[in-house]
Amino acid sequence: MVLWLWNERGAHRIEDPRVVPTFFLHAPPSELPEIRRRIEILDGVREVRDVSKRIALEDDEPKPVLEIVPRHYRDIRGLAHILDSNGGYFDHRLFNVDLRFSQRYAIEHDIFPMGLLHYANGVWRAEEEHFALDYPLPGLRKSLLDLHVDNPAGIPRMQDRLLGARVDDVEIDGDEESILKEIDAVVRSKDPDVLMTDGGDAFLMPYLAAKASELGVSLQLGRDPDRFAGVKAKSYFTYGKIVYKPGQYILRGRLHLDRGHFAFRESDFAGLAELSRLSTLTPQEQARLTPGTAFSAMQVNQAYHDGCLVVWKKNRPEDFKDAENLLRGDRGGFTFEPEVGVHEGLYELDFSSLYPSIMVKYNISAETLDCSCCELDGLPVPELRYHLCTRRVGIVGRVLKPLIERRRYYKKMKKEPGPLQDVYTGRDTILKWTLVTCLDGRTVIPYKMGDERSQKPISEIIDPLLPDGGMADAPAELRLFGFDSNLRLMEKKVSKVLKVRSPPTMLRIGLRKGREIFATPNHRFFVLNKEGGFDTRRADELHVGDYLPTATNLPKSPQRIRSVNLAIELSQKLTGDELFTWRIRGEALRKAISLHYKSILKAGLTRGFTYRTIWLWRERGMLPLAFLPLLQLSDEIADELEIGRTRLNGGKINFLPCRVEVDRDLGFFLGFYAGDGNGSANMVRFAVGMTESEILGKLMNCADRKFGQLGNVRKETHARMWVLQFNSGALRRILESVFGMGGSADSGKLVVPSIVLNGGLDTQFGFVEGLLASDGSIAPSRDWALIHTAHRGFADSIGLLLADLGLKYVTRRSRQSSHVLYSVGFRLRELPEQFWMKTGHQKRTKRYATRDLNRAGKIPVLESGLLALCEKYKVTHSLPKGPHHFASAEDILQRIKRIRKKQRQTSESDRRTIHRLENLVQTELTFLRVREIDEVAPQTEFVYCFEMEEELNGFVTQGNLFVSNSFGYQGYKNARFGRIECHEAINAYARNILVRTMEIAESHGYEVVHGIVDSVWLRPTANADPIEKVREHIAGSIGLPIELEGRYKWIVFLPCKTTGVGALNRYYGLFQDDEFKLRGIELRKHDTPEFINICQEAMLGELSLASTAAEFRERIPKAVDILRWTAKCVLDRTIPVHQFILTKSVSRTLPEYVVLTATAAALKQMEKRGFAVEPGES
Repeated sequence: MVLWLWNERGAHRIEDPRVVPTFFLHAPPSELPEIRRRIEILDGVREVRDVSKRIALEDDEPKPVLEIVPRHYRDIRGLAHILDSNGGYFDHRLFNVDLRFSQRYAIEHDIFPMGLLHYANGVWRAEEEHFALDYPLPGLRKSLLDLHVDNPAGIPRMQDRLLGARVDDVEIDGDEESILKEIDAVVRSKDPDVLMTDGGDAFLMPYLAAKASELGVSLQLGRDPDRFAGVKAKSYFTYGKIVYKPGQYILRGRLHLDRGHFAFRESDFAGLAELSRLSTLTPQEQARLTPGTAFSAMQVNQAYHDGCLVVWKKNRPEDFKDAENLLRGDRGGFTFEPEVGVHEGLYELDFSSLYPSIMVKYNISAETLDCSCCELDGLPVPELRYHLCTRRVGIVGRVLKPLIERRRYYKKMKKEPGPLQDVYTGRDTILKWTLVTCLDGRTVIPYKMGDERSQKPISEIIDPLLPDGGMADAPAELRLFGFDSNLRLMEKKVSKVLKVRSPPTMLRIGLRKGREIFATPNHRFFVLNKEGGFDTRRADELHVGDYLPTATNLPKSPQRIRSVNLAIELSQKLTGDELFTWRIRGEALRKAISLHYKSILKAGLTRGFTYRTIWLWRERGMLPLAFLPLLQLSDEIADELEIGRTRLNGGKINFLPCRVEVDRDLGFFLGFYAGDGNGSANMVRFAVGMTESEILGKLMNCADRKFGQLGNVRKETHARMWVLQFNSGALRRILESVFGMGGSADSGKLVVPSIVLNGGLDTQFGFVEGLLASDGSIAPSRDWALIHTAHRGFADSIGLLLADLGLKYVTRRSRQSSHVLYSVGFRLRELPEQFWMKTGHQKRTKRYATRDLNRAGKIPVLESGLLALCEKYKVTHSLPKGPHHFASAEDILQRIKRIRKKQRQTSESDRRTIHRLENLVQTELTFLRVREIDEVAPQTEFVYCFEMEEELNGFVTQGNLFVSNSFGYQGYKNARFGRIECHEAINAYARNILVRTMEIAESHGYEVVHGIVDSVWLRPTANADPIEKVREHIAGSIGLPIELEGRYKWIVFLPCKTTGVGALNRYYGLFQDDEFKLRGIELRKHDTPEFINICQEAMLGELSLASTAAEFRERIPKAVDILRWTAKCVLDRTIPVHQFILTKSVSRTLPEYVVLTATAAALKQMEKRGFAVEPGES
């Protein structure tokens, strides 16, 4: 272990060769001797010791464990995986495996970074208290390194030339080699303790490393002779909007701090030093990690000092709960709906660090909740059947208490003028941030990215965002489908995505109608209860017979793709040399090439074409596809062109029309291709039954009308089949690149293309027609059409498409001789009259003349509580009474109407049930019964999930199943000392506190205008007591500090954009000290264009001149004038272009974009300039 000490004479290197990190294994005591013998023969093991340690926080006595000493510290993780595997990932519990080595060393020697200490003869001694509030910061020398890079593409790239550099005030220029050598010399001369950069991890450091390697220059930016070490890029979670994290470039003997790192950006060096001292993580590590990671490190430190080992791969399941307790517990914080409009003279009271304070005051920690020592006299949790320990203080409370006290102290001190004011502000800011489960990867999810609808396995959606696993903020444009708290079907914004390694066991939940889903045992599902509402249960708490909600439809997109231009799509999706294998032609090209001849001539010569060839392009109106962007053609002209692909050995080019209408013919062609088509090399083939000549004719007509292609028909040699073949490599490549359909089932053919999902109903029905004609059958006795496939994921995608068309469907599974076959069935009677079917199917079709879809079963009679309600009020005539019977929406509404007529006075609980049933029957929901639940081995390495922003917190997945979220901070697997029950208890106390706060405020003559989690806005009535008296009463009664945030001159609570009711966290107001408080408006968002920010700032500036609500209203016209003036500037093009920049998170690589969204267009332009953007970057 190498450590660097700093004193007034500079930095000093100390090497400690005695460091040997160990880890521990626990198993039943009788098995330990045999396990020890097996471990000792492993090559990577130096020694195994028998020791006793506490392995859980709630343990009073130590337990026997094996301490394993590896031969080299690098062997720890590999040995741990071997031992975990030998124990079946269950029998052996491993500890202290993944602790950082620097943190181990610090806690073992009782020292901490940025703290005063004494060192002599290999012995360390801290010279100041670890949690001191006032401490000196070391006077580290800091230097700022900046580069001047030639960027002809507008954005610096790795291959661009280094023009110069600057270290503080020292300017460096010359050729690249001399600049690198001079950087090395200046850094050595200045010998800074901290080397600061802007974008150092993302570009500057990797650029310098690449240049030094390219030119053979020895560049040493750290103090050690070794070169600086790089850590690969990855995605990670933080409370800021950062999804993609660049590689880390850590220096040895010198701190490399990127000024864009979260901790440094938010709180400067004072905050970073504070966090590093508390967590014992080195400043370079802590700067690149989240405050949440720092809190976890503090818990690890506390556990170590308590003599407790730290478990690896925490796997504590949620406690079993019945439906009532699950419904009571699985709730969030409490809110009062705000009164929309402008208000005058409101007071705002805020609880200081409410949730951390609750955890400390009520001793909420994993080992203190429902402890065995206080079962009879523990502290009860409001609303829930939990109790909290009164005999020992939990680890969470012991870690949080000093943090809360520190923050109160710093919050007070930062208001005091003086030389340390900025230091206290930085420490307070960083502490503010500190105090703050899943599906199988094959699960098909319908979603929208921007305006483009798609269906993909959940792994393909999340993997680009989290290549290494973990949790991250979701891209702003990602939307799933689900239901709100009023059960209205809607698009829902995703807040976070999760990817973790699969557990040893998954659950397969089989539902009626052949639907199934694979989930982790702790994944949450909505379940119909007997009050007409939903309970939320874990997968391992589900029972056969439970009813789960499924969507009968998906939200319709108002924007449908009407046509596609093959030339434009291919120019955006293809790259490199392949673009030069395609040609476009048309009469309009002659004029266009003449207008841009200079740029085309230059580009053509650069590529190696001759003057004559380029001249012939203009004469013939033909051009390589690569040069299409140079022409700047309008859509109308581009649609008139043709496109073709050159052949390897030359010859005539087969041209296709560029414009393709997205209609029923195209849908049929693509659907039949998915079922009975294939593509290879330079051809596309279709297999058609010998008796199905009408299909041959329809396919040939579709190919002719869409692509101008005439196919060849021949009889298959060894089968009674026709083969329709199109000898067109261009068509094969178009199917692959434009429509996203590979050449075979193994290469991505079995998909519902995005262009179908984003097309009109005709296109979607055409796709179903093609599937049915190729791989379909008709079962006339049961009025069923069936589409068959051996691919479960494709069957689920077909089902989602049918649901999008409003068709009910079932999925059947049967085993053939050598494989499993899935059949997706739907009712013929529900199809439109103009649905095309081949002759053989028409003969077998048994149409029904009438169909009253309103009488279709929707709600389970018994399981929803409808039967009990109807029996109570004697309206059961003709109502089916057995289990698993359904009633239609019309029937339920008629019976509710009769109940209200017969019985004017119904109980409160019955009124709630009636209201819920009315909600259910008017939604696009029905229910499927759980038929079987099986334990299965995981089929994918990782499992995945989403967290939704809006209530209800769930989303529609394959089989149209509406499932709940599976994770949150308290239940996240990396929360080493967390339990979901702790999260529930914290929220229960928070709800209780907010209600008591309201009651106290009202008793003093105040009205609650708005309240959310830890804040309330109060309006005084005529006889109201002084606000300070109210604050003191609340603080004294509840026992938690509450502060007066201020009194507003005026405040505006804004409505929800979709419903018009008060939005919970969108408001702006002006305090009496003329300070604004803004939440939820564009000015607060990081991705808002600059001109909008300027406009809103100007409007707020005008409104700030108002001192009362009346004056506010008088100034609204002037604020609107500012908005009109901004709009005029936009129309007049007087606003600089850079003010229109939008910040977007990229969710995929460029070739994966099917529709030309704004993000895809920007990525295309950046790629042409040689700049790659990784998925997850902004």
